[in-house]
Amino acid sequence: MALTPIYGESPFIAFIGTEPGQLSLEKGHYYYDPRNSFYKDLYVSGFLPRIFKPTEDSLLAGYHIALDDVYDDPESLHERLKVYRPSSVCFNSKEALCSYLKISNPKSLTRWRGELAGEWANFNWKPLVWAVFDSSGSAARYQKKRIALLKELYDKMFKEIFWFRELEHYIYTDMQVTIRKGLYRGIEILGSTSVVYQGDHDDSSTSSNNEFFAIDHEKEFRRFYTEADLAEAIEYDLEIGERDYIADHLANCIESLDTYEFAFSRRFLDRAIKYKSPVIVRALGSRYQKLTYKQTDTAYQLLLIIKTLEHPKYETLWEMLQSDSEPDSQTASTILAEIGGYWAFKGILSLYKELGEQSYKYATPCLIQLVNRYRVANEEALTLKDERTQAEYTYDKLMPVRYRENKMRALRNRKQQNESYKLLPVDKVIEMNNLLQMVPDKYYLGVDKTQLISDLNSLIGE
Repeated sequence: MALTPIYGESPFIAFIGTEPGQLSLEKGHYYYDPRNSFYKDLYVSGFLPRIFKPTEDSLLAGYHIALDDVYDDPESLHERLKVYRPSSVCFNSKEALCSYLKISNPKSLTRWRGELAGEWANFNWKPLVWAVFDSSGSAARYQKKRIALLKELYDKMFKEIFWFRELEHYIYTDMQVTIRKGLYRGIEILGSTSVVYQGDHDDSSTSSNNEFFAIDHEKEFRRFYTEADLAEAIEYDLEIGERDYIADHLANCIESLDTYEFAFSRRFLDRAIKYKSPVIVRALGSRYQKLTYKQTDTAYQLLLIIKTLEHPKYETLWEMLQSDSEPDSQTASTILAEIGGYWAFKGILSLYKELGEQSYKYATPCLIQLVNRYRVANEEALTLKDERTQAEYTYDKLMPVRYRENKMRALRNRKQQNESYKLLPVDKVIEMNNLLQMVPDKYYLGVDKTQLISDLNSLIGE
């Protein structure tokens, strides 16, 4: 009797156990025993955003986490791992590692913790191999050491694997990409004119040294010895490549990354800020619109970059707002309301005055969102200070320090955003109210016109 292995598309990491306990087999879910700390440990170490229930084990595939066991059959396990090729393999106990290695006496294996497991377990696609203490209740005394090893693994994956996963999205490639502890073999960078190899460029597939070679656009070899040098080479290709192609490629990357990967993709945003291209702005806007929670640090960074790219005229956003494409218009309306303030109010007023009836369809919904954002900003001015104080002094033993820091940063960012929403001049509000009287009710999307005008009047400064 066995559990069905859980593998999703392109797993970042596979956690390997010895075999499921009796309770897990009866219930049909991994690590079902309430004394087992597996899901809590993944949350504390940063792999999961919350503590999952054992009945939610299948959801881990959505976070690029795979679950499997050895079952005294390491050959079958190896074949499954070979199919999915996770970037990291973590044995969830010393016993699991010994079972995979067919070592009958675990005590004979003395050097096995963390990355030392990689000295024993080898895989031909060269993943990052790791081992941690058991998560079962019988090994509870080792939980602190286990969490420390998991955090180390998470940090190592962030540096070595996620960075290159992210890099892969810059690469337009027709060939197999192989990750070897953060090193790439034979991959094509940004088109057909620049290729980077690890090792001997005459036979990169069999090379084992850690040098990088690259062919630039003049077909001349250049040598790079470190990841930093390789990053500089990629920057070089970005600078001499066609900017429109690169902007289109970046826009596609920003829109296509799944939610979990996007959390590790700030370099996309760092690169995007270099290209004042409408397609980048549209991609960033579309990405923001897809976010479930719009008060996170990621949401703030997206808005900040859009603001940086568009300031001072915000031409792309105003063009999107007037677009026949409803998604584009809605996206622009949301973002103009979020990064706006008095200047957005003046922009909407200008649209009403210059375009008249043609502006009603898109300017009115944008104004409604802007007024609502003003109201929220005024309400939050009274609560954010208390929330920040509460977050600063709240300590949860299960909450990693970085999560508390993220909460603090999100509150600071929100407060900074709200500073744009200053009260409005009375003459501009009166002018807007007079124009709103001419807008037919059908453009108010169910909002009462009288209430909107009243809300506008409440935003008048002294």
